[in-house]
Amino acid sequence: ASAQEPLLEEKDPFLASLQLAEQIGAGHFASIYRATSNVGDVAVKVYQKDQTLFFNEYEILTILESMKHPNIVRIVNGVAKSVIAHRDLNPYNILVRNCDSPRLQLCIADFGLSVAFHGGRSSTDNLEQLSERGTVRYMAGELIEGSLNLLDPMTSLLQTDVYAGALVLWELLWRCKDIWPPDEPPSYRVAYDNMVPRNPRLEHMYPVVVRDRRRPEMPAAIQKQKESSSTSGLVELWSFITDMWEHEPEGRTTAACTADRLRRLRQTMDPAGVETVP
Repeated sequence: ASAQEPLLEEKDPFLASLQLAEQIGAGHFASIYRATSNVGDVAVKVYQKDQTLFFNEYEILTILESMKHPNIVRIVNGVAKSVIAHRDLNPYNILVRNCDSPRLQLCIADFGLSVAFHGGRSSTDNLEQLSERGTVRYMAGELIEGSLNLLDPMTSLLQTDVYAGALVLWELLWRCKDIWPPDEPPSYRVAYDNMVPRNPRLEHMYPVVVRDRRRPEMPAAIQKQKESSSTSGLVELWSFITDMWEHEPEGRTTAACTADRLRRLRQTMDPAGVETVP
């Protein structure tokens, strides 16, 4: 919805029943409100400045609805007819849903900056729009320095999602109980927390990510396992992460390859898997 316009034409009973309550979140482009409706409490996203972003996200969500994706991996991996580049993948845009099953389900949210590709062609030819950037901390080097290859925007943008996904996996891995026995995992750490300010700008990220090509550190327990030539699941997962955050986009693993590697790793692990705490 736009802050200057009605939420939507109130023809649908659900839309007509919406009543905004308190604000529960805010970003650069939009705010999130709790709202009551005829189906219970819901979240409503209100765009503050640009209705173009609203219509873009509406289009993306329509495509995703047709995909019937069950989880985060299949969203990032895409499908044959339509491929979505999220462009702002970070932990704050990944929701955990309790779907009454033994395993929790991850769902990606906030598609305001996303771009859809149909048959390899973008839904927009606007180079400025294709070059838009999301959360600075999770930007790949080519976004930070403005060297994104727009001759092949689909591949280029998907590879920036792969890089961001590596940082998300690192943050999850840091809280993995298997790394810290018998101690409890340490507090949550955000990627690059000891290298850049709390709210970094491009000029903070450039010397770290682009010039020096630094990455978040390897947990000591995994380092010990590597030095002992261990082939544990944690060592293998670390290998996946480092392949995903390679500096050169062409050197990074693809989303499809990463999904396949994670799937095979899960099949070879104990059924309980690697336990991660919230």
